[in-house]
Amino acid sequence: MRSFADTFERLKALLITESEALRAGGTTDLIANADSKARILLELTQWSKVSDEVALSSHDVTTLVSLLNNNARLLEQHMSAANQVAATLAQHLRDADSDGTYNSRQSYRGYSA
Repeated sequence: MRSFADTFERLKALLITESEALRAGGTTDLIANADSKARILLELTQWSKVSDEVALSSHDVTTLVSLLNNNARLLEQHMSAANQVAATLAQHLRDADSDGTYNSRQSYRGYSA
């Protein structure tokens, strides 16, 4: 097993890399990243059970909180954008599938669809 410091640095590097990819608008494998984060957090938990001497400095905690908050904000923005694209595509597919008899955007006798 790697050292606690190495494991912590891997977590920081993963958060930085994923955040940079999201910020740049590029693609990143979110599923693989989530799996990696889970494995690293498991390793950190195992380290904390092995030794009472394993601890983060206040600077490390502040850095980690900042990286996690930034990463979470970027992931939320990414997911929001993906949901907007999916909703737009779904609406276009519904519109293309319709023969025009019923328009989901028009109301019928006061009721909207």
